[in-house]
Amino acid sequence: MAIACPIDLDTLKLRAEIQSIYARVAADPSGDFHFHRGPEYAATRLNYDVAELSRLPRTVTESFAGVGNPHSIARCPPAPPSLISVLAPALT
Repeated sequence: MAIACPIDLDTLKLRAEIQSIYARVAADPSGDFHFHRGPEYAATRLNYDVAELSRLPRTVTESFAGVGNPHSIARCPPAPPSLISVLAPALT
């Protein structure tokens, strides 16, 4: 089913509003938002692996506001060591 877009929809304004909301979630995940967020939501509602989530710092997972779990389709291959060496310092 195709979704029609109103002719007068300001897509730039829409994009800016969406970016603003998710920036607010990142800055203050405890704020008042119309959607669920956080690691508990990811684990209980979207079936993210609790053990994997617990390995990440709370500051990384508390603003999670996903709508699905692409990893439930298939397990991701291990990250190459070069990527891990770049990302690891950011997670400590």
